[in-house]
Amino acid sequence: MFFSERSKRPIKVASALTLAIVSALWLGWERPYWAAFAVFVMAATETTGHSLQKGRHRIMGTVLGMVAAFTLAGLFAQQQLPFLISYSLFTALCVYHQTNPKNGYVWTMTFMVASLILVMGKFSSDQTFNIAVLRLQETVLGVLSFTLVYSLLWPSSSRQVLTSTLQGYYATQATHLQAALEQLAETGTFSHSLSVGDSIKRLTRLEDLISAAQADSYHIASTKQLWQHYLAQMNQWALLCGHLSEASALLPTPLPESAQADIHDLLLRLEQRTRRAESLLSGGGAGVNPLPQQSTLSQQPQELSHHHGALRMLENVLTKIDRLHHEMLNTLEAIMLDKARAQPATKAKPAGWRFMPENAINALKITVILWICIVLWLYVPMPGGALIVLLGGILGSVILTLPFISTSVLLRSIMMWSGIMLAQYVFLMPLMSEVWQLGAFYFLNAFLIWYVFHQPQQIIQRLLGSQILAIMTSSAMQLNPVYDINLALLQLMLIAISMLVIFLVNHTLFPATAEHVLLRELKRFRLGLLHRLTVMSRAADKPQPTWLAFSQTPLRSATMAEVASTRVNWPAFPDVAPANIRQLIEESYTLCVHFHAFQDSYQTWLAHSRNTGIERLLKHTLEELASLLDTPLLNESQHDLSSVHTHHAEASAINEHEQKLDAMSDKLQQYLAGFDKHSVLQLTLTPAQADQSYQLLTSLLLLAKSMRKISHYTHISQLNQLKLSPFSL
Repeated sequence: MFFSERSKRPIKVASALTLAIVSALWLGWERPYWAAFAVFVMAATETTGHSLQKGRHRIMGTVLGMVAAFTLAGLFAQQQLPFLISYSLFTALCVYHQTNPKNGYVWTMTFMVASLILVMGKFSSDQTFNIAVLRLQETVLGVLSFTLVYSLLWPSSSRQVLTSTLQGYYATQATHLQAALEQLAETGTFSHSLSVGDSIKRLTRLEDLISAAQADSYHIASTKQLWQHYLAQMNQWALLCGHLSEASALLPTPLPESAQADIHDLLLRLEQRTRRAESLLSGGGAGVNPLPQQSTLSQQPQELSHHHGALRMLENVLTKIDRLHHEMLNTLEAIMLDKARAQPATKAKPAGWRFMPENAINALKITVILWICIVLWLYVPMPGGALIVLLGGILGSVILTLPFISTSVLLRSIMMWSGIMLAQYVFLMPLMSEVWQLGAFYFLNAFLIWYVFHQPQQIIQRLLGSQILAIMTSSAMQLNPVYDINLALLQLMLIAISMLVIFLVNHTLFPATAEHVLLRELKRFRLGLLHRLTVMSRAADKPQPTWLAFSQTPLRSATMAEVASTRVNWPAFPDVAPANIRQLIEESYTLCVHFHAFQDSYQTWLAHSRNTGIERLLKHTLEELASLLDTPLLNESQHDLSSVHTHHAEASAINEHEQKLDAMSDKLQQYLAGFDKHSVLQLTLTPAQADQSYQLLTSLLLLAKSMRKISHYTHISQLNQLKLSPFSL
């Protein structure tokens, strides 16, 4: 029997759900809907590998939640205030860490399970233990049911998603290479980037897919070290692309024919390797891996002597790119063709702890939400008792991690799904008397939900519909079914109250609207760059100070700002041009590339080519850049945003900022002119030292020019208009 691709996933989800519920009833376990929750959450992931990974994390979080609940109940069962304070700190800690891409779901489940056991156990030792054990049993049953069904019905491997993603990367790279070849042939220039932005943006995506694919692909798991080495090479490729943009910025236009021929041959070798990589990833074996060659750009006619430094820098970068590209293809061949290859294990350096400001804001918000719900529980005659605290905490922790979701839209969706499920609960389910009827009911409902809402952007509706199906009909899943609509209506009322509390906190305390998040991330981008430039200007030989860990990296700020910009309701801000905002964010990415390249050049220069005169120039320039960043270009206060004086002051500050950056760039340009073949610097420095010093100053020059572009787009973007959005219910 043939099924469409659209229907296969709904059939698998519905089958796993039915198997979990019927198995729980057959085993005589109460609350089968807990097993159903595990199935729904695992089914909502991108690949089977992600699903299995989430299943493991769900079990780990359940065990840790049991331990946390037993600890809190054992230590503070008879001490109300210490218990509430400890529970609040525990909640804030879990919410802070739950957006971690590697183990955030473990923290989420730890908090949810601990809260569930504490509220439902009511500090009774027997009841608390029974609830904890039952929760673990149901979770394991749900994970096993999902794994069994997804292994037997149309099994798929995450390796396919990984290889298709890599194919897309190499296809994009081939497009960039073709464009560079056309530009070289038509204009005699070489300034086209070799997939710089794509290299940066795809690294996190590839790392996530490789980690997930290890869970369901033996081939990926057995070549783990090679994949880690390949990721390290991808990181190095992104860095070299940054250096390439530096080297090509100061080239003569057009290039002489001999230099054009050298670059043309290199681009052809890169294109041949790219086609070979695409063939390998698609299962073929066509294509070749040309051997790398030493570039000879600096050995050019005498008339190019005033560009000697730029040509030497480009020569070194192109040679490194050629060698690295050859090695990357060798690694990919060893992975895809199962070649026996002696490969040193590449262990990723631990990233170290980094303070996440938005996570801290979420932790603060969940604490406020929790205490409001506690006050409602203790001082208002709320029906359901401590259930309001449980729902407020769980719903708050979920909503705070959803990017820019509308609380009102979410509440309307909950009410809509609740109405549909309650209608079936009242009119249809009391007619059922056999377990197969119950199984068919859940199978059909789950199938319809996942079949109708099949688009990736409809994942929230799939999860809401599935989980409300289990919650609103939970009393019918018992060994002795009970049909009472009062409990369902009580849950709906408490959900509505909890959502109102969450909405008020989320929109008043550090508003979570997309425009406010965008402004906060742009401010953090400025401060993150300021802190790093300040450290580099003050302590060349000292390790990074500990306080730098509390400053968010500029790249993460740019990424978060890009996400926020896609969710802003731009028609509500007619004075702001979205195209300018997009260009500002693209320039932020470019600035991150240049800053990363400058850091790399700076460390290399300190180790091998340190010079007192150049060091004084660097220190002075970095201090000037830091002082410019220390003064915000926008009024970051919430007051007097619309006054004429404020706008004139901002325009004046931006003009002064741009003039200083232009003067700084001119000074660096004049210094770089001293690196030609007849310069005195060529007599005082070795060729290697001259090349490294030239690359360092070029990196700094491009960094200053990038800041100049950021200043320009900040000026024309009218970002302050985003602060004028009214608060409305």
